[in-house]
Amino acid sequence: MPPSPRLREQYRTFGPAQVGDTELLTLVLGTGTRHHSARSIAARLLDQFGTLQGIREAPVQALAGIPGVGPARATRVHAALHLAGRARLHSPAERIDHPEAVVALLRPRLEERAVEVFWAVYLDVRLHVLDCRELSRGSARCTVVDPVEVFRPALLLRAAALTVAHNHPSGHAQPSQADHALTRRLVQAGQLLGVPVLDHVVIGRPGHWSFAEEGALPTHVDLRGFTGSPRPDLGFRPFPAPRASPG
Repeated sequence: MPPSPRLREQYRTFGPAQVGDTELLTLVLGTGTRHHSARSIAARLLDQFGTLQGIREAPVQALAGIPGVGPARATRVHAALHLAGRARLHSPAERIDHPEAVVALLRPRLEERAVEVFWAVYLDVRLHVLDCRELSRGSARCTVVDPVEVFRPALLLRAAALTVAHNHPSGHAQPSQADHALTRRLVQAGQLLGVPVLDHVVIGRPGHWSFAEEGALPTHVDLRGFTGSPRPDLGFRPFPAPRASPG
């Protein structure tokens, strides 16, 4: 059984903000089966996996095992949710010029994860997003990050700068000693390669902790463009500016 004409009309008239998750999922499913309506399948998926995020993170095989779903509908739902995530993350107009912008961009991908994941956001000289990538996935308590894997995409993309972020599944955003040590290593690597690390954000539930906001990045990193200066361009100085010769 397909979604009711009334639901489709409601969506066309009022848009996605006026319908709930179950209704949106019903529209994505399109049709039900002989014994299960599209809406009942949508409700069952949400009951089983908790949230749209939970459905997105579930394997396709797990979705297909829900009564009424099957491989075709599971693939459709899984692809639709991942497509929505990519559309958000790769918006060409997105400007990441302060920590809140990092949080707004990545929280939907990090907040509900059961294990630590580490992401990098690669930026052009005007701080527009070139690419976003998940670089590491660990356990509930830690993840291992190789600076080589962080900066290889930056060089291939000719990024002018980058920011990094990871989640704490415990919900507490306070960084660990390992987080501080990793941040120092990444900042040092960025200085050597000419790709400044503008921030490292730890995302908790519901708060976050920004190394830039807290003044925990090395002081020689030029953050003025990132933290709200009206300058249209950053004018990065990855190395300390040389002093002028006297006289």
